[in-house]
Amino acid sequence: MTEDATNAYCPNMAKAREVMPFEPRPMETGPGWRVRVTWPDGEVEYIPGFQTEAEAKEWIETKSRQWLYNQFGTRRAVNPEKQ
Repeated sequence: MTEDATNAYCPNMAKAREVMPFEPRPMETGPGWRVRVTWPDGEVEYIPGFQTEAEAKEWIETKSRQWLYNQFGTRRAVNPEKQ
C-alpha cells in the first residue's frame, strides 16, 4: 500500500508518525538492541530482536512504517479511543 493510500485508509496515521519517536536502545539485560516506540498517548512499546544498533536503525528506516500501519489498525480495533 502506498503512503497516500495508507493515510487515506488511516487518516490519523500520518499525524501519529510525526509525533511518535522510534529510538534504538540497548537491551536492559543481555546483548542486543531493541526499538523503543512512544505512542502519542505516552504508552511505550519495545520491539526486540536486533543484534546491533545499526540493525535497529535500519529497521526504523525500512520497516517501521509498515509496523506502524499494522499496529495502528490493531490498536484502533482493540481500543477505538486511541486514534
